[in-house]
Amino acid sequence: MPEVSTNLVEDIAWARHEMNKLRERLGVVVLEQGQAVDSLLETMLSGGHALLVGVPGVAKTLLCRALAYYLDLQFTRVQFTPDLLPGDITGSEFFDGMRMEWNVNTGPIFTQLFLADEINRAPAKIQSALLEAMQEGQVTLGGKSIKLPTPFMVIATQNPVEMEGVYPLPEAQQDRFLTRIDIGYPPALAEARMATANAVNHNHTERGAAYLGIGGDSRPILDSTGVTRMQVARSKVVIDERLALYSVHLAQATREASLVGSHRILRLGAGPRATQAMLLMAQAHSLMRGGYFVLPEDIQAVAPGVFRHRLIPDDSLGWGPSDLDGYIVDLLNRVAIP
Repeated sequence: MPEVSTNLVEDIAWARHEMNKLRERLGVVVLEQGQAVDSLLETMLSGGHALLVGVPGVAKTLLCRALAYYLDLQFTRVQFTPDLLPGDITGSEFFDGMRMEWNVNTGPIFTQLFLADEINRAPAKIQSALLEAMQEGQVTLGGKSIKLPTPFMVIATQNPVEMEGVYPLPEAQQDRFLTRIDIGYPPALAEARMATANAVNHNHTERGAAYLGIGGDSRPILDSTGVTRMQVARSKVVIDERLALYSVHLAQATREASLVGSHRILRLGAGPRATQAMLLMAQAHSLMRGGYFVLPEDIQAVAPGVFRHRLIPDDSLGWGPSDLDGYIVDLLNRVAIP
């Protein structure tokens, strides 16, 4: 193992301390969803975008609002609907008759944390309006590229595809999301506490902490400068070349999926972005536990979220989400750990 510098020790210690505070605060707002909270924080540390999937009412939007609040980030929420236009997200060019010149109106995408609520309620051309912003951190309007604020993160919420009135995300769009985070129903006791808190705070008129139902110390924990510092700390977590190859071998195994009877298991395996996402998320997972090096366990912990939205099973198998999760677990058991 290479030596760990004093600066790295200090950076990791500071980042882990701040992340633990953030995790604790979010755990008060969204009860009994610790795994989802951790995955979202790891995605933020990685500088990527997250896809939150769950049925209505499991606090997906509330979690995003709370994250933006505690990080003191500019926050914009857009409800995706079938009649939404690309310009409603990115902005548009207009002609100023007084000055006789073309100008640009920037859209709600020009923010630091953009929530695309129920992204699968809008058709593909609307979903695709996010592609340049997510990949390049910029938007082209009137032939000019305009940089987005930093840090910049897109969180898209999505209802299960088997519900009516939804449009499945194109594969290219899904690949831009660093990870998919599935949020299930809370335990009965947590659901009862959430319902009670909602009844008590239902008639609120203020935003901020009261709007989120937050009690106690409700001040933001960090600001955009602090978020950037945490992302820099994450980038310093050491990745051994053997573990980089391990992540590649996992992705390659999905591209060479074996047969079930006469049917191929996967119609589409994981591409190179999956390998990159796995290492970014593994660094973040290591940082969250206070580690200085990525371990095989870090890669295995983040692999399901990285693969879940990138692997497309063969239609003839009739697989559901649990079948795909079972395949990923089997994959992690089959590919040798270096």
